[in-house]
Amino acid sequence: MKNFSVFLLCLIINFSVSAADEPAFERIMRTNTIRCGYIIYPPQLIKDVATDEISGFAHDIIEYIAGELNLKVEWVEETGTASMIESLKNGRFDLLCNPVWTSTPRAREAYFTTPVFFTAVHAYARVEDTRFDQNIEKLNNSEYKIAVMDGSSSPVIAATDFPKAQTVSLMELTDFTHLLLEVSTGKADVTFSEKAQAEDFLKMNPNSIRRIPLKRPVRLFGNAYMMARGENDLQNMLNTALFNAQNNGAIDRILDEYEHYPNSYYRLSVPYAPEK
Repeated sequence: MKNFSVFLLCLIINFSVSAADEPAFERIMRTNTIRCGYIIYPPQLIKDVATDEISGFAHDIIEYIAGELNLKVEWVEETGTASMIESLKNGRFDLLCNPVWTSTPRAREAYFTTPVFFTAVHAYARVEDTRFDQNIEKLNNSEYKIAVMDGSSSPVIAATDFPKAQTVSLMELTDFTHLLLEVSTGKADVTFSEKAQAEDFLKMNPNSIRRIPLKRPVRLFGNAYMMARGENDLQNMLNTALFNAQNNGAIDRILDEYEHYPNSYYRLSVPYAPEK
């Protein structure tokens, strides 16, 4: 009996190792299921705390793509910006099912699909603060503080563009609107956010923050689905499905449903010349 128990234990260990080593694409094809990791990021991804129901345009797009591929979707694990890439590497899920900013540092660690849409990242200050208007370079000073979140692109922007400024760091899984709250309450001077997040915050907190008027956004990022490095087959499959969903108007229709503030999401142009 003891020898049989040891045998069973070895069998379980070997199965776990082989499952962890199985490429995500092969696992998806074997199970006909995409196992999604996700970040709560309204209106992109919303979770009802009472029912655990997932919604949002990121949810709707990936469910549409999966349907076209005759695949099911399982929303298996909430993750954060600091741990999402390691979770992909460790096979905790097959795909990060939020379109995330395709920042250069992330490209070292993961693969992306083609962008689903683009977002502009702006700098925000308190509503009465005009110190950085038209001259954001003034922020590069040790007397100023920038609110950032661990693992997100905000610490990279701060370190690259404003290395002399102090940072006020929030832990991953913190609600992203807390970055704006840090500014509105005076704990930080500036943070970086996209329009949809900032407008939602202002709706709940009128006259609290303002976008610093600059000639161009702090960053313009493509938003794409992310997978572990080496997942070429998965990347190619999703790119084809996304390309067709763009061209048949499905992605635009989904974004239209959730775009409460005009020009929150910059759409991709059509890949052909207009008719003469």
